[in-house]
Amino acid sequence: MFKKQFDTYRNPVVLTIGAVIICYAQWFTLNVTFSSVVFFDSNAWAYGPREFVHFIGFIGFVMSVWAFLMSFGEDSPAYQRVLPVAVSVSGILALWVGNEQAVEYFGYGETKAALYLLFILLGLCVLLFIVRGYSPGILKAKRALVITVTINCGLSLFWELIAQPLFDVYGRDPRGYVQFAQVSFDIAGILICAFIVLAVIRFDNNFLSLPYKCSPI
Repeated sequence: MFKKQFDTYRNPVVLTIGAVIICYAQWFTLNVTFSSVVFFDSNAWAYGPREFVHFIGFIGFVMSVWAFLMSFGEDSPAYQRVLPVAVSVSGILALWVGNEQAVEYFGYGETKAALYLLFILLGLCVLLFIVRGYSPGILKAKRALVITVTINCGLSLFWELIAQPLFDVYGRDPRGYVQFAQVSFDIAGILICAFIVLAVIRFDNNFLSLPYKCSPI
């Protein structure tokens, strides 16, 4: 009974925790400052508030992406698949209609990034509906975790090694160098959260499933 309840609410709970952590990272960006610790006498290795935000943010992002993928698994309730579609569509419409207000409050770069992410979320929903229809087994817990880690590492490396050094930084000029401090904290946050999620998976498989695996005494 407890295992069934755990499986029913696990994805929304993990997704909510991830979202709260991401919101905390955003709050931290706006309200907390401290002096950076610089290694190798280079800005590329300066560890400050921004790097700590990356660390926190990717912990929340890994949780959210994994729970999002699991919401499209073959055993997940239907509302878990409908909810991200509703969130992405309503978010896109809200930013589209209130674009000027969003830019004024959040900033141009942040609003643009949020809009891109919502379109990506909607596209992922469509893709996962297709995957669920043709190969639902791929969205098992450990496989979804591997996909999640791959997505997050790819996003971090593309953003830090290619996009910001060569193209633009939130609508401004490119940085011209790689912030290895942010890359290292990105990867650290991703891997730490991956181990946390793996512990949740093992707890589900080994502990909660124990009564079902053992014959009654």
